[in-house]
Amino acid sequence: MGGLDVHVSETRASILTEPVGDPGSLARPEAYTDSTDKKIREQFETFTTKHQRQYREAEAVRRYEIYRENWMKADAHNRQPGIDYTMELNQFADFSPSEFKESRHGYIPPKKTGKSSRHLPPREVHNKEIPKTIDWTERGAVGDALDQGQCGSCFIFSANGAIAGRYEIKTGQLLAPSEQEVLDCTHNPTYGDKGCGGGNMDSVYQYVEDHGVCGETYSYKAREGTCREDTCTPIIQPEEIEGIRDVLAMNEQAMMEAVAEGPVAVAIDAGMLQLYEGGVLSGACGDKLDHGVLIVGYGVKNGKKCWKIRNSWGPEWGEQGFFYLERGTYEVGGKCGVLEDGSYPEFG
Repeated sequence: MGGLDVHVSETRASILTEPVGDPGSLARPEAYTDSTDKKIREQFETFTTKHQRQYREAEAVRRYEIYRENWMKADAHNRQPGIDYTMELNQFADFSPSEFKESRHGYIPPKKTGKSSRHLPPREVHNKEIPKTIDWTERGAVGDALDQGQCGSCFIFSANGAIAGRYEIKTGQLLAPSEQEVLDCTHNPTYGDKGCGGGNMDSVYQYVEDHGVCGETYSYKAREGTCREDTCTPIIQPEEIEGIRDVLAMNEQAMMEAVAEGPVAVAIDAGMLQLYEGGVLSGACGDKLDHGVLIVGYGVKNGKKCWKIRNSWGPEWGEQGFFYLERGTYEVGGKCGVLEDGSYPEFG
């Protein structure tokens, strides 16, 4: 499986070039020296140039303080012995956690009455024989990671990924459903999404069941616009979707069986993801679902059972836009709630 069954390499991007203080005390600001502060400031200046940041004077001070806090957080984490994943000062390093959540998350749990008329019974456990590892990116059913921008449209990228992947498995054609069409056309009382303010995968499925969905000609803008679904030709027709199936919640075997058949749209608590660099996300994680992503496979990486997941924060984030999440944990809902809300379409 691509990216799985491999061994840990050294941290790809070391934040510091030399040890500073006692590693056990690095989470405390006072553990850093004046030379470290100078190093952080120099790296911040490099960061602002690389990512074309321009701040007003007061805002620059605030952004530096946020960057510094994230620097210390990442450095303290990466210095721990035996870690399963590494953190880096990526393009989101000048966002506070709350700011980042507001701009890059967006999943809102659906109401119980929000299921489509073609919602099929949940996928139960069949105890069928499944591969030990699988990666739908290798099999051509999942494309590169996309970027939702500063818009809470993650749920659309999640659902569209499941639609495109399952359609490819059925027909052999990997299409690119329009995220912008769904963003523009479900931001209304009929479907109940809040545009860049968030939504859920059920509303995406419902829209595609009603109207089909156009392709890349309806290009993504990362902001809400006027619905123009009558100006393009759907690449997937409504009648092609037989129904939508949820994965039996809180059941890892059911999820593995579902993923063995194709990509699955899921929601997670994404609080750990902002500064993720690579490896298998493990350790303490919340279960307040706030971000839609796409499970594209499962297997073992660095000796840990894991899910392979495509995110929607661009290919520069994480491992080319993907990340790995620990599997086989004690949490009832799976690591970060990954087993709580999984779904995918079935094509006739």
